[in-house]
Amino acid sequence: MNGRTVAGRGAGSLMNFLQHMPPLGADGIFWTYRSTNGGPDELPSDRIQKLVKKHQGWLVPVYGFDELMAQFAELFGVSNLSDELQRSAKETCERYKKASRELIYRFAIELAAKATGTEKERLYRAAIYHAEQSDMKEEWGYWEIRAIAARNPDDQEKAYLEGLSKLPESAPLLGNYAIFLDTVVQKHDEAEKFYKRAIGAAPKNAIHLGNYANFLTDVRQKHDEAEEFYKRAITADPNHANNLGNYAEFLEEVRNKLDEAEELYRRSVEADPLYPRHLCNYAALLARKPANKPKALELVEAALRISPDDRLAKDLAEALKAKAAPNTANGNKPAARRRSKKSARRKKETGR
Repeated sequence: MNGRTVAGRGAGSLMNFLQHMPPLGADGIFWTYRSTNGGPDELPSDRIQKLVKKHQGWLVPVYGFDELMAQFAELFGVSNLSDELQRSAKETCERYKKASRELIYRFAIELAAKATGTEKERLYRAAIYHAEQSDMKEEWGYWEIRAIAARNPDDQEKAYLEGLSKLPESAPLLGNYAIFLDTVVQKHDEAEKFYKRAIGAAPKNAIHLGNYANFLTDVRQKHDEAEEFYKRAITADPNHANNLGNYAEFLEEVRNKLDEAEELYRRSVEADPLYPRHLCNYAALLARKPANKPKALELVEAALRISPDDRLAKDLAEALKAKAAPNTANGNKPAARRRSKKSARRKKETGR
């Protein structure tokens, strides 16, 4: 350390400590001080010189702190820090971008979904504002936020089409627009084209494969083709809860393969134990056999803890709590059970 400089920055406590401790012995202390000409007038104070002598140390003249560090770097083989600083700065920027996007999607997806009226609009405006400030216009997630924030289907469609004009090969945007065409405005021929385009852009994406399977069975009634796409979707992601649950529903409702359906429902709720629809569907299947009624009721109660106002869960719980579950003697499902809505069976990409 530089005697003159450090002494002016509160080195008194260090000086007092060194003065009161026993001598350190040979080479006990190295005290650097700034020197430009090596003259005696640049030596540190008498107090410092006495201290260094006490500890059998050395007074070391240096050109300055930065110069000393540069010499140490050469001596110990320390690489130039510019690369490390660039890497660190890049990592910091990436962390900031990630945190910013998480906030944007939280505004647009989680918070806005629970809000109503003016508060919902404010959250959407905040999400769009920060997305634009974060230069997200070249990302599909920005256009998805614009679409879900739109007040009516016409404006939603405009947002999707504008986004696709800029990102024509974006599989998430293609797939989400297909869901809009399918479930909101019911333009099924156009929807099918965009489902296929999404799969063409991302052939192994489980979300798009599963959505198209749902479309084929729900809308086109092409059950054989639908089953092929369900299998492709589960091969692409064996733990995708929505696809597992939807395929289970298909096997139960369309194929009447109850044992296979039960296994897939089980896998679905294991993959996502917080999804009420699949909990209820699994419960309804189990309740076909009176011996399974306690397990079925346990699943329905779990669904109600997650979503207390879920109509399907309430109806099913009421049926199961009756003295005998309705319509179970002949193997039929309880009366409260009903086919899931198309919109509930589709899964959008959210960017998260």
